[in-house]
Amino acid sequence: MIVTKGIGVKSLLRWTGHHVVWLLVLMTSIALLYQFELIRFSIPWLPISVIGKAVAFYVGFKNNEAYDRMWEARKI
Repeated sequence: MIVTKGIGVKSLLRWTGHHVVWLLVLMTSIALLYQFELIRFSIPWLPISVIGKAVAFYVGFKNNEAYDRMWEARKI
């Protein structure tokens, strides 16, 4: 459980540093393979837009629910 009011840069890097490093290596290698045309792929836009709209609705409803809870706690 985190009991402090703020998270320092050192503790943030200690918790997430290894994830950032391996994701950076993975994404850089994929970008270089694509840049030198060793791999080719194309992604159709229709599924991405449908998933994006669904995620937008979900996040919007969650944001509204969180704001309602915060406002109710503020009234109390």
